[in-house]
Amino acid sequence: MIDLELQIRIVVDNQAAPALLDEHGFSLWLAADNHTLLLDTGQDRAMHHNATELGISLAAVNSLVLSHGHYDHSGGICDLLQASRRLQVYYHPAAFLPRYSVREGQARSIRITAPNRMALNALPEERLHPVHHPVLLTERIGITGEIPRRNPVETTGGPFFLDEAGVRPDPIEDDMAVWVKTSRGLVVAVGCCHAGIINTLTWVKELTGEEKIHTVIGGLHLLNADEQRLAWTVNELEKLAITNLIPCHCTGDSAMLRLAERFDCRNGYAGMSLHLA
Repeated sequence: MIDLELQIRIVVDNQAAPALLDEHGFSLWLAADNHTLLLDTGQDRAMHHNATELGISLAAVNSLVLSHGHYDHSGGICDLLQASRRLQVYYHPAAFLPRYSVREGQARSIRITAPNRMALNALPEERLHPVHHPVLLTERIGITGEIPRRNPVETTGGPFFLDEAGVRPDPIEDDMAVWVKTSRGLVVAVGCCHAGIINTLTWVKELTGEEKIHTVIGGLHLLNADEQRLAWTVNELEKLAITNLIPCHCTGDSAMLRLAERFDCRNGYAGMSLHLA
């Protein structure tokens, strides 16, 4: 395989470097194969501010990939669409569903907000790409499409529902990830990993035919994981022999500490950069 130069920057995360804004959300910029993409857009104004501070041109972004339809991953869509007139948007149709977090009988809407939904709906049809199945953006960059849920222990990670009454569980079937093939192995970027990190990595290996995983970066959504799930996840991750593990956003403090005990991993933050060549 011809080497490619891959650059990654975390644009939005719960933690941030000085001069950058932190917020409960996630956005990641990736450039390789003469293609630049954003995986998610954070919750609110942090994406635009941080991209400017990091010297990232939003106007030059080729593709937006929405990992799923939650407010903390889609809040900067309006800013991004104003900056880029050629952006292609990849999303699962379920990303537009009404969805709620229901705790102790209290429902809170966590869907993509109305202004961002309207901005997407106003785009020309040729710039909108609904995704059910795997998609190649370039020869070495792909989107997983729907991720098979094969491990029962890997639940969606929270009290997520499609109705305010909390009767219809939300499977978050729109959860997707981005992968890149490199000469060092696969690089896998995840938003919240509601499909489960092991389900996700297993699926990416099947799609690509690659066994080696070099880097995993993004939210692992283990903040509500019980001891059984945490122990199982750590053991399964060890089997995969990942070189570079960078948990972010919704991984949770307890899970991050647990991962640090078993892996040489770095916690992600807005402003972190990776360069593979």
